[in-house]
Amino acid sequence: MPGQRIPGNNYRAVLAALDARTPEQIAGRIGRRWVGWGFEPAFHDGQIRNPIGAAMALLGPTPYCPDPSCEDGVMADTGAECRACVERRANRRAAYNRGEDPRRTGGAAAPRPECVDCGRPLVGGIPHDGMCRGCRQTPAEALAALKARWAAEDAARSEAEQLEAEAARRREQRAANPQTPQSDGPAPF
Repeated sequence: MPGQRIPGNNYRAVLAALDARTPEQIAGRIGRRWVGWGFEPAFHDGQIRNPIGAAMALLGPTPYCPDPSCEDGVMADTGAECRACVERRANRRAAYNRGEDPRRTGGAAAPRPECVDCGRPLVGGIPHDGMCRGCRQTPAEALAALKARWAAEDAARSEAEQLEAEAARRREQRAANPQTPQSDGPAPF
């Protein structure tokens, strides 16, 4: 962040993050959030107005979970899903299905709008369905891959049927045309 002075509170936030995680874990967190939370397209679209705030969101602890060992919904030590996050997502989905605004808790607005599916903070505009790009694209990509696989299987099946039909046609031709007797003498080649 050239030309900008980083406030002292942010130094303390970086040191606190390094107290709880290794530099490699912090780097993994930043990379995962950069893409998963939508910072990458927001950056390229010029929607990030405060780079220091974005940096703090990228390296800070999971903002919506009280468990310090939770790493964006996954327990850092075991790799299992965080129970608190699973319960929170279920409650948010239930509230959304009841027609309530899951971004509101007890009448107070959440610090940032969050995805109604995974609970990760949204960057930029809030989509009409309340879901982040990752939650929306993952099922679409899976469906596209499945359709492509089915199309490839259909093409392979069609080709196999054509080859089988050609082989059957040739067998019928050979059966209809008797073999010519072999003549005595040397082979023509």
